[in-house]
Amino acid sequence: MRCDDMRTEVAMWRARETNRDLETTLMEVQLEVNIELAKLLSETIHPAFAGTNGVEIEEEDGHVCGICPQYMEKGEEARGMRVCGHMFHDYCIFEWVKRKPNCPLCRCPIHTNTKH
Repeated sequence: MRCDDMRTEVAMWRARETNRDLETTLMEVQLEVNIELAKLLSETIHPAFAGTNGVEIEEEDGHVCGICPQYMEKGEEARGMRVCGHMFHDYCIFEWVKRKPNCPLCRCPIHTNTKH
């Protein structure tokens, strides 16, 4: 079974179980898969990701993603910049770092493990 087929199966099951529409549920499943894939392959795909740490939001204390600007909810996973400490949603910072090797808020450079 292909990954696309598996995502569709999961979305169909979840939509049925929660009485939600398939299109929205499929988009949510796709986003979850992309986030998990980004976590697994982040340093391999883009070495600049070595400049961030995975963080789990432990309490509702008003953390807002500086890229999308939406609140980060308790239990959600985020990434914190190692140098400046700013935090972002996994997906948001993954997309940002693919284009720019710096913090979206303070522009401090992301230190990588690669040597030029």
